[in-house]
Amino acid sequence: MEITNSTIKNIVLASSSPRRIDIMTKAGYSPIVMPADIDENIPEGTKANDAVKALALKKADAVIEKIRLEQPSLYSNAPVVIAADTVVSYENKILGKPKDKEECIQMLKMLRNNKHQVITGVAIKVINGKEDEFKDRNFSVVSDVEFGDYSDEFLDQYSDTAEPYDKAGAYAIQGTFGQFVKEFHGDYDNIVGFPWAEIEPYIKKALYRYRINNIDHYLKAKEGQKTIKLAIDGGFTCPNRDGSKGYGGCTFCSDSGSGEFASNINEQIQLLSQKWPKAEYMAYLQNHTNTYAPLDELKAKYENILSNEMIKGLVIGTRPDCLSDEIISYLAELNKETKLWLELGLQTVHDETAHAINRCYDTALFYERYNKLKEAGIKCVVHLILGLPGESKEMMLESIKKVAVLKPFGIKLHLLNIVKSSVLAKNYPIETYPFKDIDEYTDFIVEALRYIPPEVTVHRLTGDAPREILIHPLWSHEKRTILNQIQYKMDRDNIIQGDLLK
Repeated sequence: MEITNSTIKNIVLASSSPRRIDIMTKAGYSPIVMPADIDENIPEGTKANDAVKALALKKADAVIEKIRLEQPSLYSNAPVVIAADTVVSYENKILGKPKDKEECIQMLKMLRNNKHQVITGVAIKVINGKEDEFKDRNFSVVSDVEFGDYSDEFLDQYSDTAEPYDKAGAYAIQGTFGQFVKEFHGDYDNIVGFPWAEIEPYIKKALYRYRINNIDHYLKAKEGQKTIKLAIDGGFTCPNRDGSKGYGGCTFCSDSGSGEFASNINEQIQLLSQKWPKAEYMAYLQNHTNTYAPLDELKAKYENILSNEMIKGLVIGTRPDCLSDEIISYLAELNKETKLWLELGLQTVHDETAHAINRCYDTALFYERYNKLKEAGIKCVVHLILGLPGESKEMMLESIKKVAVLKPFGIKLHLLNIVKSSVLAKNYPIETYPFKDIDEYTDFIVEALRYIPPEVTVHRLTGDAPREILIHPLWSHEKRTILNQIQYKMDRDNIIQGDLLK
């Protein structure tokens, strides 16, 4: 599959201009063409720069509203909308598209043997875009053009054609009147009506997020605001800790069941509300196995959490061997009342690894319970760990590919953190750790993402245990550097999640 920007289907061009479409197509983009239907009259006395910026913004807003009303699925995918408006300005007089032959000839006589300006206003907006990630752009670009001489007879003939009537100033530099341009200064594409050199950097910045179907972006687009998962300690344990199936828990887990950041609802809201004062909250039962209890106890705990008016949904971390038909049936009913998804701790599809890490269930059971949850309409996020003892990169990639085929709601790729109080802290041979540094790890992640279908939400791409308990790899606490390097490599090589799938 050839990788081009046309793979990204979330760019809307608020114009049917063949010139603008051609510029984007030649740059490798395939925009959704959706012209704006607006009143383009410019109030008397408006400056050209102000006029084109206002009209471009008006076009963008009109198309966004059209998408909202007529194409809700596109709207929920948070597209980038690009709009532009171009005018010719001569001695501070705005020349738009001529209404008739008389106005066409009048404009071109004005420009004959004179200098004028071509001004394009641009608006770039991301529907439901995060303000701190990409701010809407509204700007104008000016180019200077000087015409030579042409006859009145030529103007009479030219004005009888269709060419001048959809163009500001009644001409196009790439058309018939190109022969009369003595010189120009500035961006040629701007004179055509689309200053691509100014536009594309903003588009690339806006499209970063479309390279990965990040759960934060997904929820922002779906809910219209930031959604935060509050890591809650539900007071559970695991069947491979209490002797039901084994002791000691999974070998990678700390004493807290990988819940170092978990606490209670009030503490979590107090911690996070200053950074995101307008966020929506989902309770995340994170550590241990949060369906490992009698059904009545589960109901009481879940419903108590959801009774808090601040909580708008529930995320449950669990194991497939702790999901009886009875529990799944209850979760299916709960799913009708609130936002809900389960995080299933698979870690690997390789049973020899699963046995080594004391997982205490076979991969076949995961598939059986996953299918049962899918039949019940319950969203699932599958958790995999990268770097488990004895696993090669090929084995890790096989786990990712086999999960990707299922097309779950989401996937978590968690870099193995060797932490204090875990079994691995005592017996993991550090010299065999498969990723020597951030560069090697991010290379692997970028490759792995290419096998994950674009509709699968990505919930995690690394691991960041607290420094005070982290033994290895020490570079894993550089979470921002890791994520930035993943984005950089995907942008550099024009890679998009799922682009190797047929």
